[in-house]
Amino acid sequence: MLQRLQTTALLLLSLCLLAGSAWAGLPNLQLDQQKLQQPVAVEQLQLLEDPSASLDAVQALQQMQLHGQTNSGAPHLGYSASSWWLGVNLQLSSPESLFLVLDNPYMDDIQLWVLQHDQPLSVLHAGDLLPFSQRSAPYPSFMLALPALDSGEYQLLLR
Repeated sequence: MLQRLQTTALLLLSLCLLAGSAWAGLPNLQLDQQKLQQPVAVEQLQLLEDPSASLDAVQALQQMQLHGQTNSGAPHLGYSASSWWLGVNLQLSSPESLFLVLDNPYMDDIQLWVLQHDQPLSVLHAGDLLPFSQRSAPYPSFMLALPALDSGEYQLLLR
């Protein structure tokens, strides 16, 4: 496993609750081979509260354009009955295999949506309600393997 991580580009999004163009109003995260030599933290992301927990990924992306708030660093949301959406625009200069690491082991239900041009490409699930054996990697926090991505722009939405 360690060898796989060393040979695969590692995208580390250190979110305790969980920076081109400004596609969909999301903060940009531009990645290239040089930046991916070590873990990369997300400096800014877009944050949207979903009080009724009723939005799907496309609706959340649209609402982020209208009502989202840019957040620097890790968001501090406290306890809430709302669902929260976090978004970032990912720009890749070459095809990559990436991992998302969420540095909070106490999240019950995690959904990571990968979109391109408003169209969902993939959704990944995690959370402490899932058995440890169902995690994509044996890691103390949550580590999600993103699908193989070609060069281009993608939107990552975390719920």
